[in-house]
Amino acid sequence: MEIKVVDVQSHVFPKDYAELLCKSKSKVRGTKITENKYAVDYFNGMYTFYIDLEKYEPSLILEKMEKSKIDAGLISVNIPTPDLLDEELRLVGSQICNDYIESLCNKYPKKFFGLANIAINNPTNSISELNRCLQKSNLFKGAFVSSHINEKNLDDPEFFEFYAQLEARGIPLVLHPTVPAWGEVIKDYSLIPMMGFMVDTSIALMRLILSGTLDKYPELKIVQPHLGGILPYIMGRIQEQIEVKKRGNANIKKEIKSYFKNIYFDLVSPSDEAIEFAKAFVGSKNLMFATDHPWIEMDSMVDYAHKMNVSPEEKDDIMGSNASKLFSLKS
Repeated sequence: MEIKVVDVQSHVFPKDYAELLCKSKSKVRGTKITENKYAVDYFNGMYTFYIDLEKYEPSLILEKMEKSKIDAGLISVNIPTPDLLDEELRLVGSQICNDYIESLCNKYPKKFFGLANIAINNPTNSISELNRCLQKSNLFKGAFVSSHINEKNLDDPEFFEFYAQLEARGIPLVLHPTVPAWGEVIKDYSLIPMMGFMVDTSIALMRLILSGTLDKYPELKIVQPHLGGILPYIMGRIQEQIEVKKRGNANIKKEIKSYFKNIYFDLVSPSDEAIEFAKAFVGSKNLMFATDHPWIEMDSMVDYAHKMNVSPEEKDDIMGSNASKLFSLKS
C-alpha cells in the first residue's frame, strides 16, 4: 500500500510510563487518580496536566486514522519527556517509552513508525539508547526531544555529541513543547499550553541557530512543531535585528532564513490563516501534515489540510511525500 497521508505528530502513552511518573520526586511528579487517569505536576505546582490513557489507546488511534484516511503515523510519547524525571529514572523512562513504541510498530506494521523518546541530559545514556533503538529496529525514524532539557537550553554543548550522531545517521531531530522553565510568569489562565508552548519552541530553535549549532551540524534536519511556533510571524523583526542592526549574529555564517532549508514545520494549528502564512514562509516542500492526537481531533486537522490553497503536487508533498522522504518511510 502506498503511503499518501502521514501524520508526523501523533501521541501514545504507555501505562508503565504513567506509573513511573508517580515515582518521580523532582521537577515532574505523577499522581494516579483512577485506573487510567493521572495528574502530572510540573515544577512544584506551576502547571498540571491530566492524562487519560483511554484517549491514547492504539485501537482508537487506528480507528480515527481510518475514518480520516490517514495511512501512517509517527508516534511518540509527548509529555513529560523523560529528561525531567529523577536522574535514576530517566534511562528507564526512555526505555519504557521506546519499547512500547516499538511494540506498536511491530503489531501494526506500515501504520505506525516510531520517534525515539530520549533523555539527552546524560550523553552516554542518550547515545546508548539511540543506538539501542536504531539497532534493534528499523521502525524508529527520528529522535524526539523537548524545547528545553530539564531547564537546559538545546544549544548546550552537552548535547552536541547527540546531534552529531543524528546528523551522521540522517536521523531528524523532532522538537516538541513542554512547560517552559520560565512558565511561572504565564501559569494562570492556561497560558502555558495556549501560548507558552509556541514561544518556548521558537526560542529553542532560534538558540540552535544563533549559537552556531546548526553551522556546526549543517546537515542536521529538524522538525519544528505547530507551524513553526511564532517564528513565521516575527521573522521580519528577527531579520531586521540580525541583518540590519547586527545583533545576535556573532556565531552564524549565513542569513537567518537560509537555515530553514533543513527545518520542517508540522501542520498542527487549527487555523486556515496560520497554515497559509506558514506555508508561504517555509514553502510546501518543508511543511508536513500532523494532528497532535489526542490533543486535537484528527478529522479537524484533515479538514484544515484539505482547505489549503495549494496545487495537487504541493498537497501530495504536504500530506505525505515530504514526511516519507525526510523519515525514509516505506510502504
